[in-house]
Amino acid sequence: MLCPNETAAIERMLTRVPGRMAIAVLIGLLCAVLSTVAYLSGEGRVDHLLGRDEAVTATVEHVEDLGHCNRQRSNEYYVELSWDSGEGGYTRCGGSVPKTGDTRQVWVGPSNHVEEHSPTVTRIRFGVLNLFVIALPVGIVTLSMRLHRNSLRRLLSRKHGALAPPLDVTIERGPKRRLWLLHSAPQHFGKTRKLALHPILINAHQPGKTVRTRRSMTGSWSIHRLQPNDGPGQIGLLTRGNERCWVEFRRR
Repeated sequence: MLCPNETAAIERMLTRVPGRMAIAVLIGLLCAVLSTVAYLSGEGRVDHLLGRDEAVTATVEHVEDLGHCNRQRSNEYYVELSWDSGEGGYTRCGGSVPKTGDTRQVWVGPSNHVEEHSPTVTRIRFGVLNLFVIALPVGIVTLSMRLHRNSLRRLLSRKHGALAPPLDVTIERGPKRRLWLLHSAPQHFGKTRKLALHPILINAHQPGKTVRTRRSMTGSWSIHRLQPNDGPGQIGLLTRGNERCWVEFRRR
């Protein structure tokens, strides 16, 4: 069963916003700023986003294959154009490539910089890209937090559950900081000897302090399965000396 300080720690975790969410937001904003700076550093990009370009109907004079670009199995092309008051060109990666003699509408800036798409289309694409860049780290952290909070709620709802007698197990650390539980009791853990382990709460029995970390978790432990434990997702208590660690694993 849960100790009083463990119960209090879980209740605090369920009511506060972890600092890693703020970090995720800052990372997303920083990536968006860097992508904005990188885009605006190109010639004529500022004028294009501000709508200073002029739409013209141009004729394709020549299309040059520049070789592979950053998209798999795609080539980069330079499309050379001419129009009534000038000439210029643009590059594109993959997609439909015009032929010599075709006419196309392009947008020409004050510095004679040519853009294939209108300022409105570019703004929309750029805005969607920045939203994705910001949302990606925030979404990953949000999902991780939700999964962990669900585990905390499951543990809290069964805080008065009985603990089964201890069984000896070994914890190993694999790639990407993953933890594995190795056992020799298939009647309790299933036929798969190696199970993925997800720490819920680590408590070093320090008064008023609950530590959540994956460090120093490898080695020999005793595990007490929380009863009842009939579903595929199971909760157990690892003990080793004064260390206590509530974990979740899936019996197979």
